Amino acid sequence: MGAPGSGTVILASGKQRVLLILPIPPAPTGNGLAMRAALVAEGLSREFELRVAVVPVSAGASTTSELEWIAARAERVALVPPDDGAEAIHGWMASPRGRELAAAAEPLPGRARAASPGCGERMRRALDVEAFDVIWVMRLYLAGLALPYLERDPRPRMILDLDDDDGSFYRALAALHEERGEPASDALAEAEAHDRLASHVLPLFDEVLTASVSDAGRVAERLNVKRPTTLPNAVHTDLPPSREPREGDPPKLVFVGNLDYLPNGDGLEHLVDELLPVLRGRHQGLVLHVAGAGGTKLAARWRDRDDIVFHGFAPGLDALYHGAHASVVPLRAGGGSRLKILEAFSRGVPVVATEAGAAGLDMTSGRDLLVAHSGAALIDAVSRVLDDRRLARALASAARTFVVKHHNFDLVAAQVAAVARPSA
Repeated sequence: MGAPGSGTVILASGKQRVLLILPIPPAPTGNGLAMRAALVAEGLSREFELRVAVVPVSAGASTTSELEWIAARAERVALVPPDDGAEAIHGWMASPRGRELAAAAEPLPGRARAASPGCGERMRRALDVEAFDVIWVMRLYLAGLALPYLERDPRPRMILDLDDDDGSFYRALAALHEERGEPASDALAEAEAHDRLASHVLPLFDEVLTASVSDAGRVAERLNVKRPTTLPNAVHTDLPPSREPREGDPPKLVFVGNLDYLPNGDGLEHLVDELLPVLRGRHQGLVLHVAGAGGTKLAARWRDRDDIVFHGFAPGLDALYHGAHASVVPLRAGGGSRLKILEAFSRGVPVVATEAGAAGLDMTSGRDLLVAHSGAALIDAVSRVLDDRRLARALASAARTFVVKHHNFDLVAAQVAAVARPSA
């Protein structure tokens, strides 16, 4: 990987300057990508002068109100519309390095096409600053935005936070489509496109990050590149645990996730249509509480059922977890590491998950949570937690210890700053 430049930006504050490039407005709750963006932004803002560019290729049209959280922590925030249509082609062709990269990695992933070096030039002008000590890019598909800074002298330290292993994710998504009887060709094409782009882009950066050890290993092995550094996801652990269910309370299960994200919607369908009827037969009065954006069609489909409560998007989850017997993560595909599990852990709520649902977290089944490898096993695992309060408390206690030790927000935010230091 290339070496960073030796010069630094001299600021009156004595701080060095960092540019953080994001695909979504950061937020401390809600969407998992937005939460990781908030973690990185918080960590950087504690030590550096922070400027932020949001190019919302993952969030659709963003509004200035969504930028209020980050505006309180950054010197300047720019909301830059991504390229559209022919503009994207021109944006890649207008830059010599962009032309070279686009030709080598053609066809580009869909989101990468909208984040060209031309868009990066518009971003640079919107920030109204020419020089940075560090450029931190979140997600592979935004790497093109950083190309205008590669020829700078001195060259800033360049960090690419992959977050997920996109190639593995899209292959898992293709398998899920096939299992649902749906076409898988688009997902497979995206997997190949992300791997092509990654193989050419990763060597341009001084540091490459993933959210999990398993993703780092897969990226290194599949693409034959230096193993990425692991920067784990994190949650705040200073809140008191949620209230335990009381004797005689009807069984309360919790499902959290954006329901317009196929793995979440598919997992919920599998849970409601195939598993919940069996659980209701075993546990009288059981109710599943569902929180997350999207899912309009699913909510309408199940509107007459008395065993499901849809809460919609919940900016805070305290009320949802209040008195919950367990959080269920029934995913059959996914990527990265599950912030929804870390949030349940931090609140002292036992978790039951599929193998795919628990992926990316270095936990021990039977100690920190229960991991099930089939639908029948998931039903049995949920029943064990509902029937055995001693087991439920032991899982919750071990899980809270785990998240405090390995995924504590303040500790990981300090790791963010350490990664960013040009002298690191």
